[in-house]
Amino acid sequence: MAKKRRHHHSPRREDTYTPNAPIEVLNTPISQLGLTEFSLNILTDAGITTVMDIAKRTERDMFKVQRFGKRNLEDVRKAISKLGVDFREDTYLKDKKENTPAPTSTPSDNANQPKKDRKKNDKPPKPTSPGEPEEWVKFNRANKWGIKDLTGKERIPAEYDEIFLIKEGLACFEKIGSFGYIDVQNNVVIEAQYECAMSFSEGLACVTKVGGKTGYINRDGEVVIPFEYDAGTAFRDGIARVKKDGRWAKITVDGELNWEK
Repeated sequence: MAKKRRHHHSPRREDTYTPNAPIEVLNTPISQLGLTEFSLNILTDAGITTVMDIAKRTERDMFKVQRFGKRNLEDVRKAISKLGVDFREDTYLKDKKENTPAPTSTPSDNANQPKKDRKKNDKPPKPTSPGEPEEWVKFNRANKWGIKDLTGKERIPAEYDEIFLIKEGLACFEKIGSFGYIDVQNNVVIEAQYECAMSFSEGLACVTKVGGKTGYINRDGEVVIPFEYDAGTAFRDGIARVKKDGRWAKITVDGELNWEK
C-alpha cells in the first residue's frame, strides 16, 4: 500500500519585497486616498494604514482581510492607480501556471483506472476538533449567514442578513438593517440597534447609531466613547482613529484625541 503523501511546511521567510514606487508615495496614509468609509474601516481594522501596506499585498492577500470583497478591491485599485501603484504580482499563481505539466492521459484512460488508484492522497484530513470560536468560519444558506466550527458542525444557524467572525467571544450580526452582537451560543448579548457596527477589538467595538454618529461600546453594551464622531476604526495597540468635521484623529480608550495635521 502506497504511503500517504505528507506535506511539511518550511519556516516562513522574511518578506524583503519592496514595491516599485517612490517612498513618499508608499508612505501615503490610506486616509488620503479618497476610499469609501467602509473600505477605509476594513483596511485600518486589519492594520493596513499606508499605500505600502497595500502595495506589498497581492489581490489574493487582500481577500484574506476580513469583510474585504470585490467592491472594496475595485475601490482600492482605483485609488492606488492614481498614484501609479498596483498590487503585488501573484508569483504563486504565475509559477503554478508555468509549472503545471500538460496532461498525459485522456479521460478514457482515467476511467479505466481502479477508483482506489484515483483517490487523492494529498487531500487534507477533516479536522476532528471544533477549534477555538475565533477559528470558526461563516457559511451561507438561502442568502442567510451563520457560523460553523472546523468540523463543519453548525454552531450559529444561518438566520442573519450578515454576520462577522467571532472576536473576543462575540459576533457582530445584522438583521433587517440593524446591527447587534451574539455570543457563541447564539444568545443575543447586545440588541440589534445600530446603523453600522464592527467586531470587538481590545474590549471595545466601534458602532454607529441611527442618525449617523459613531462611538464605542464595551461588551456590556455600555457607551465608553460618546457618539460624536462621523466615522471610526477598531482599536489596535490601544489606539483607534476617528473622524469629525472632515478631520481624522487618533483616540485612546480614555477618549484622548491627537488630531492629524
